[in-house]
Amino acid sequence: MKTDRDRCIAIAGVFQAAELASQIAHRGMADSLAVETSIHSLFQTDADTVSEVYGGILGIATGLNAMAARLEGGDLKEVNTIRYVVALLNLERKLSKKREMLKQVSKGISLATERLSHFNLPHSNIIAQLADIYASTVSTFAKPRKCQPHPRSCYWQACAQPCCGDNVAEAVSRSFLLESIC
Repeated sequence: MKTDRDRCIAIAGVFQAAELASQIAHRGMADSLAVETSIHSLFQTDADTVSEVYGGILGIATGLNAMAARLEGGDLKEVNTIRYVVALLNLERKLSKKREMLKQVSKGISLATERLSHFNLPHSNIIAQLADIYASTVSTFAKPRKCQPHPRSCYWQACAQPCCGDNVAEAVSRSFLLESIC
């Protein structure tokens, strides 16, 4: 990243992923456009600019708003987002030192990219595959961060399918965690 603007956009992307994971875990829902934008960002490996990864600045509006609210001393009940952000930044630092694991993550994302021709985002099959990538890579050196899922955590209609297992909120949260560190 070359400029402060690029760094701000990138950290807003991390805040967005953390905020969405927290919302889904605790409320059972999140803004569908922000969800789709965040998941879609994983597949933007050849973007010319940082903002292009999110389809422009509007794509990270949730992240920018969450970041501003938390940094301005917003609602103390929403401290989970800050905890997630700090944990994600630490995970990114660890992952950046693991070349083989980075290759494994890259390969997994490439395989998930192939599925996009069959399934639209945010289809439960794609979410489950991204969660599996996280579970088989990053989570092996991360402290367990168990989300307490909301009772109505089946956010997308497609997630009613059993491919995500019993804990849809955890699969979605893992997808956002993967998105925010890649």
